[in-house]
Amino acid sequence: MSIIDFSIHSARFVWIRYNAVNVINPELVTESNTFRVHPNFNANTGANNIGLVSVNRFVESTDTIAPVALSRDAEVPESTILCIWGEDDDGEDVPGEQLQCNEVNVYEEEEEGIVAHGNIAASRFDLGTPLVSDGVQIAYMVAPTAGNYISGKYIRPDVDWINSITGLDL
Repeated sequence: MSIIDFSIHSARFVWIRYNAVNVINPELVTESNTFRVHPNFNANTGANNIGLVSVNRFVESTDTIAPVALSRDAEVPESTILCIWGEDDDGEDVPGEQLQCNEVNVYEEEEEGIVAHGNIAASRFDLGTPLVSDGVQIAYMVAPTAGNYISGKYIRPDVDWINSITGLDL
């Protein structure tokens, strides 16, 4: 199973691109029409905007494709490297074609949750982007924040729900 953003909760098919530094040439693509949306997903607020996709084949780990651990409560790092697509260079409402990776500052606020801020501008196409530190996924993007050089708002994955569906002890 793969964890993805479910702003596409009404989709009929999901394609997952692995090691996609350039959107046109991913190392591997899998397709699925079997996915499960979090039972408490709220389309109005974005709460629990996550789902699980049943991948249609075995995905072998490589130097560039590997699982990451999920964190229940890892400490939020002061900074990490964040990779996003952003919008295309023309400012059109389409995703960028080249993955951008920059260092971002990370902090946690009581009302906002986890925020990543740096010299990189996220877009709606980056929803679900993982925030990873030391090989552990701390959170995933639920909203790109407005303005230049601000990456987005993140929430921690619901590890208990994922465990209950997959039977794995993450």
